[in-house]
Amino acid sequence: MSHQTYSPATRGILFYIMGPSGVGKDTLLNYLRQHRPPDVLIARRHITRPNGNGPEDHLPLSEDEFLERKKSGFFSFTWQAHGCWYGIGWEADTWLRQGIHVLINGSRQAYVRAREHFISCQGVLIQADPDMIRARLEARGREDADEVAKRLKRATSHNLKAKELIVVHNNHSPEQGGAALLQCIEKAILFPG
Repeated sequence: MSHQTYSPATRGILFYIMGPSGVGKDTLLNYLRQHRPPDVLIARRHITRPNGNGPEDHLPLSEDEFLERKKSGFFSFTWQAHGCWYGIGWEADTWLRQGIHVLINGSRQAYVRAREHFISCQGVLIQADPDMIRARLEARGREDADEVAKRLKRATSHNLKAKELIVVHNNHSPEQGGAALLQCIEKAILFPG
């Protein structure tokens, strides 16, 4: 069986969307699902958390199911955060090899590993003002007051180098934030590097 070799010029870019809880990553990705260019796809995550617990339409798995799939090589990339396992299937790698650009919702703590794993990985950091983050966290109702306070504290604690990242400020409507994210992605595709 022969394998096709893809040059870096024909590979897609993996846009690794990250940011603290409450900045609106899922909302922006949902906007992009409706407005994305034809050569951009969004990979769904497998998560050890039930569906219906926020705006993300992920693929829920029990921890046992997740770990069994991880052991059998089902996932291209996995990480743990906030007591859950997260996984991206091999379809993301297939799309990238076909020259399709891929967006994934990732964790800031796993970004360095993502850059090592994916050949063409562009980090996109979503940020928002602390008051906006607090309001969004309280509105989704997934965390109690103590957990909201912890997440707000973690919102500014990261070791990411801004010069390597695309930074999108999401302090307004989903349409404004989504349009800003889309514009940044289109610019990065047109002018890579």
